[in-house]
Amino acid sequence: MTASNLRVSVGYHQYWLEWAAWDPGAIPFTGGNGLVWVSPGRMVVMTGTDSGDIGVEIEVTDHAPPPDLDDWDDAVEVSADITGTTVELSAPVGISVTELRLPAPGTYRFRVHARGRDAGHDAEYIDADEGDTIVEHHKIQIWPAPPTAETTLKLTDNVGTDNRSHT
Repeated sequence: MTASNLRVSVGYHQYWLEWAAWDPGAIPFTGGNGLVWVSPGRMVVMTGTDSGDIGVEIEVTDHAPPPDLDDWDDAVEVSADITGTTVELSAPVGISVTELRLPAPGTYRFRVHARGRDAGHDAEYIDADEGDTIVEHHKIQIWPAPPTAETTLKLTDNVGTDNRSHT
């Protein structure tokens, strides 16, 4: 297993995981589960924080970890066909944050967790370099798995409810 704890600078209430060329028109930014959308080449994760810093923990494992939902407001699992071995985590403001290494191309399962999106929404902008406390945290667990339908594990925050209601 590999794990990373990152400070991610988000923009426009989102950050991306990218692995190939993608069509921006292929991703809805409202409706759905309110947390994560997948299209060929890209995954969009919606944040409460409009811009600034959030905490993101990423784990890459060789099997599905058991769900642990107690500390999270929202959790959704999605599948994605990764065409290479590198996934870039970035934000719409053009800041490349990090590259994730996967063992091989193929289909992977992503379990995306979020907490503090409502507090992030209320704060709007968080700058950890200026002493602001990071209030929004995400955890992404990734493992190889056959394609499976989206699974909602937990949806409780208001940000996700608002994202789901604007279809």
